[in-house]
Amino acid sequence: MPIDLTQNSGHHAALRRLRAELAFAETIDGLPRGLIGAVHRDHGAVYVYPEIAGYWLRWAAPRRDVAFCVGESVIDWLKRHQRRDGGLPTRLGDCGPPYRRALYLFDHVMLWDGLRQWDLIRGSKSAARMADRVLQFTECFHVRGQLRPALGSDLPRRWSALGGGFLLKACARLRDAPGALAAACARNVDALQDLADRGPHTEAHPQLYAIEGLIELGRLESAARLFDRLIEAHGGIGCIHEAPGSPVRRNDVLAQALRAACLLKRVEPDHMAWSMLANELANAVDATGRLPFVAGDPVSPTWTALFAEQALSLWTNNFLDPLPLV
Repeated sequence: MPIDLTQNSGHHAALRRLRAELAFAETIDGLPRGLIGAVHRDHGAVYVYPEIAGYWLRWAAPRRDVAFCVGESVIDWLKRHQRRDGGLPTRLGDCGPPYRRALYLFDHVMLWDGLRQWDLIRGSKSAARMADRVLQFTECFHVRGQLRPALGSDLPRRWSALGGGFLLKACARLRDAPGALAAACARNVDALQDLADRGPHTEAHPQLYAIEGLIELGRLESAARLFDRLIEAHGGIGCIHEAPGSPVRRNDVLAQALRAACLLKRVEPDHMAWSMLANELANAVDATGRLPFVAGDPVSPTWTALFAEQALSLWTNNFLDPLPLV
């Protein structure tokens, strides 16, 4: 009989630390935990990241260990920094000019979704009002039925500004939303899936977003096909890096891959390669519950921790975690 490696006590301990840190009720450098995009080992909060606040609100909404007032403090802070047109800066704090100048469709949709989830589950009027304003702003991200992934001058030449299959995740979140952008997303799903298939993102992170979008849209066969191709392109489960041939092994990518494998039933509990990846993730969670971007990095992004919390939850629960993807 194979050993059930999903019951490794180290995974459960890592999960407890991750959850306690993500649900931290006190502020860090005066900021509510859900606002912070990344924490530095020596200097505290690095920057505020509204997109990640959306992820955090979606994750926190059904959790009993996150008090209503903690989520509301995130929303109150965002309201004070929201632009008059309803948009929000990509990042605030210690970040480069491209993050201060550019506005992204993906980021605003993730924020809108998190606000909506907080309202639906917690009954927050504040979240509902802000979600409406964010959704109104997102109408800027389409022209004559075509999606505009980013707005601003001197946009960086990277996947987030260039568009592609990763927008499937945003379209999946908007599928029940009112408005012209949601309608444009619905019309573009097939084309975006074709892009993810015929012209996949070189980097694993956005390609996994595309796969996650297909999972949320219920297109599981297509998602599984793209997932298998991604693993093959990297040379196998143990060789998943930022991009094929890259030396960078990112923990957010590892967590996304494990999460997708569990949801797509691409892994069995006794699968040694996936067990080793799960162990790698769990062992990377430090004593404070933080997970570095890459091994040895002093910066621990919040999205990496959120993805890992869900991946290890699925792994330790035999892939039956009912919580929605963040």
